[in-house]
Amino acid sequence: MKVKYIAEGSPLSCIKGKLYELIAIEPGPGGDWLRVIDESGEDYLYPVTAFEITDYATLKEKFMPKTVSLTA
Repeated sequence: MKVKYIAEGSPLSCIKGKLYELIAIEPGPGGDWLRVIDESGEDYLYPVTAFEITDYATLKEKFMPKTVSLTA
């Protein structure tokens, strides 16, 4: 799944407006962090606020836990 870098300023390895591959959402200090493959070709954690989700359907399918049906 792709996410778009939207943060101001420039970290070491992301370009504003560019799409990056999201490989995981991980808990961290102050909330969730996104594990993204950046310009270095390696995966690193970035704050959620640095990216825009471009496909919520895929986000839900790929990263959200499945609900369990408790029908009798």
